[in-house]
Amino acid sequence: MEPQGTLKASMVLETTAAATERVRCFLLPLPDRRGYLFALCDIRATGTHSRPVLSLLEEQLTRTAQTMEVTAHALHRFEQMVEAINEQLRHASESAGWTLPAASVHALLGLMTDTHLSVTGTGDLCALYLHRNDDQRYHVYNLFRGIQTEQSSPQWSKLFSVMLD
Repeated sequence: MEPQGTLKASMVLETTAAATERVRCFLLPLPDRRGYLFALCDIRATGTHSRPVLSLLEEQLTRTAQTMEVTAHALHRFEQMVEAINEQLRHASESAGWTLPAASVHALLGLMTDTHLSVTGTGDLCALYLHRNDDQRYHVYNLFRGIQTEQSSPQWSKLFSVMLD
C-alpha cells in the first residue's frame, strides 16, 4: 500500500486510573525521515501484567523510532521490531508466569512513511485506511479485518504473527 497525505491520530482518554493502565496510544515521529511509528493497545483483562506489556511496547517503539536512520530499510526495521517484541513477550510471560491470557491483548502496531504503510496486530480492533481514488472519492479499508482473517489463536510465543504491507 502506498499512503497519501498525513497520518491522522486521536487521543484516547480514559476516566479512571485503572483504565489508563490498560489502554495506550503511541505516535512517534521518525526523526530522520518523514514518517511515524504508531500503536494502539487495549488490554481487556484486569491483573498485574498489563503494565509490563504496555511498557515493553513503549520501550521497543521508542528505541526503534530513535534509531531508524534514513539509510535503513523501513520495512526491515519494522519487522525486526515486531520480532523483538514477540521474543520479549514470550520470554517475559514464561519467566514471570503471567496469568494474563494473550487473547486479552488487542493491539495494532504500524509504520508509515511517505512511500510505505505496514501494520500488524492482534485481537479485535478497527483500523481504517482511507485511499483517495483518481475520481477524488475515498475507498475505506478495514486493515484489521485482514489481520483477523489470517491470525490464529493468539499466543505469547508469537503475539504479532500477521503483517500487512
